[in-house]
Formats: sequence, structure tokens, C-alpha cells
Amino acid sequence: MASPMDPDAALMLRVKHGDLEAFEQLVQKYEHPIVNVIYRMLHDLDEAEDLAQNVFIRVFQSADRYQASAKFSTWIFTIARHLCLNEIRRRGRHLDRGYSSGDAGECR
Repeated sequence: MASPMDPDAALMLRVKHGDLEAFEQLVQKYEHPIVNVIYRMLHDLDEAEDLAQNVFIRVFQSADRYQASAKFSTWIFTIARHLCLNEIRRRGRHLDRGYSSGDAGECR
């Protein structure tokens, strides 16, 4: 269980009960750190900002299932990391498809 001293977990528990102001406080606190982490992984600011929005969408959509079993920051950064890894895998598949068609045929 997260420490009762984790104010962010307390905010998320308020979000779980429909408190949109608590959600806004979490977004304000974590928006820049989340964008920074994603940017360091993807090296693309526009993509980092887009994925950060997706992180907060996931947080909001998961509010009803949220359990304060770990620090909130650990939970939200784990969501961000998973979305980044999914994007990196997606990019890899996209690149593989690009090289397997068109003019790349002679390189096979």
C-alpha cells in the first residue's frame, strides 16, 4: 500500500471518485516531467507531447481501477514507459515494412 503521505496517490483516489479538479492538479504537476521522459526515449518533441496526452488519457480511463499500492509517480511513469516502448516497436515495424517493398528489393 502506498504511504498515506503520498499526496499524489490521494489525488488519484479523489479522481477515482470523480474529482476532475484533482485530475487537473495531477496533469499540471506531471505534464512536463512526463513529456521530458518520453522525449528522452523518442527524441521527438511533437511525439512526446502527443504520447504525454495519451498517458493522461490512460490515467483518467484507469481511475476506477487505481489501487494506491505503489507511489503514484511510479505508476504514471510506468504507463509512460509502456506507451514509449509500444511506439518504438510500432516505428520498428513501420521501418521494416518500408525496407521490404519498393526500391529496397535489390537489398534483400
